[in-house]
Amino acid sequence: MFSLPYASAWAQGVEEEIEEDVEDAIEEDVEDAIEEEVEDSIEDEVEDAIEQDVEDSVEEDVEDEVENDLEEDVEDEAEDETQDTIDEHLEKLEDEDTDTDTDEEQDDIDEELEANIQQVEDSIMENYEQDQNGFYRIRDRLIIFTDKQSLELLQNSGYVIDKQTPLKGLGNILAEVIEPEGVDLSVIRNTQIQVLSAETEIDYNHLYRPNSVFKRRNIVKPNVPSGPVSSHPGILMKIRNTSKLSPKIGLIDSAIDASHSVFNTCNIHAKNFIYEPSAKVLVDHGTAVASIMCGAGKEYQGLLPKMELFAGSVFYNHAALGQQAAVTSLVLALDWLVQIKVPVINMSLSGPPNRVLQAAIQKVTEKDILVVAAAGNAGPASAPLYPAAYRGVVAVTAVNDQLNAYYLANRGNHIDLSAPGVDISHAVPGGLFGQSSGTSFASPFVSVLLATLSLQEQNPKAILKSVLERAQDLGVPGPDPIYGHGLIQALP
Repeated sequence: MFSLPYASAWAQGVEEEIEEDVEDAIEEDVEDAIEEEVEDSIEDEVEDAIEQDVEDSVEEDVEDEVENDLEEDVEDEAEDETQDTIDEHLEKLEDEDTDTDTDEEQDDIDEELEANIQQVEDSIMENYEQDQNGFYRIRDRLIIFTDKQSLELLQNSGYVIDKQTPLKGLGNILAEVIEPEGVDLSVIRNTQIQVLSAETEIDYNHLYRPNSVFKRRNIVKPNVPSGPVSSHPGILMKIRNTSKLSPKIGLIDSAIDASHSVFNTCNIHAKNFIYEPSAKVLVDHGTAVASIMCGAGKEYQGLLPKMELFAGSVFYNHAALGQQAAVTSLVLALDWLVQIKVPVINMSLSGPPNRVLQAAIQKVTEKDILVVAAAGNAGPASAPLYPAAYRGVVAVTAVNDQLNAYYLANRGNHIDLSAPGVDISHAVPGGLFGQSSGTSFASPFVSVLLATLSLQEQNPKAILKSVLERAQDLGVPGPDPIYGHGLIQALP
């Protein structure tokens, strides 16, 4: 059994907190109004109290990466849905004598308020649900990674295929299947997989999140250095490119604010693979990771200014869950990058084990492409997160300037390497700069180093071996679950 993801646990806590704040605000203001014989101004006071209490609670407990969207979507919808109910009960109180049974009136308000809040929450989560291990997935959808013949066999067996996309790079077909009502996924695997090809995999369309505590701290204006120079990636690690060629790197993340001044020397090719086409496009996380890789300017020093970056955008914003990316988006982005033949793919994201994603990544690594993934920020006691924990993926954890492990970083025997990832300076959309922490910001260091070495060595196993052997051992002697083989070292 896997531990409940930090994303779902956080979302549940916020929903409960908002409901409590709204109910407390209503109760307090209604009681005060009755004691003052229901003055005409009570309605405005109740509205203001609700709005202020909800805003204060969310601002204190929610990270900035989802704060604004959650306030706008949940708070505004809850207030809109419940305002008519509040107005109706206030009018009744104004018309009645002050000896009215306030307990009964309050109970009515509480019941209707609770029902309205639940209705809003149900609407927001209409297309999503948790699997048996607490990870979120797209509701009523299974995804299949298979060949044409096996897909036809599924259709002939009565399964409804909703979407199918040929994967030119990976060589298979990715399809969405309408989940049969009342049929468990394990039953489908056991009964159907036997008649399909050996490479066929079926699983849920799980959701994945960025691997960072993205607070955009120390936001500064354009052309102002973002924190101490020592926190700039290019200062923390000097990676030289001795080849006349520019390395290629694949990035699967959010969209990038390519108009930022730090990207003037970086050749960025972007493509959108977002699962929800109408959802809000996010640019914060991808902009930060890309700037660490190739940002450059008078005010900022990234790792390698001149490179060719192929960026697949997969993250969109969900009102309750925050930044999310579906497995289908990840697989389609992987397929695109395989066609481009990038030597290294960076995935600063994590989520549950998923058979379809695992099969796709195995195909990628079989084509001599190195996949680098952030270990995750679910804490030292968390179960392994994926894709970092898959065999063949280079799992990266984060350390601070004292070479101590980042306190939220996942641990496990799958950890391969450590890299700087605490208080790292990066670009912020809109021409700004900031500092953030997380394994998301450590994996780009490893990806850039590997991509640079690939210009001289074509064998990915040999490249990785040289990096592992040169790593500075940290913690107990030898590879360990906290630091892996140790801190990466740039070649002299």
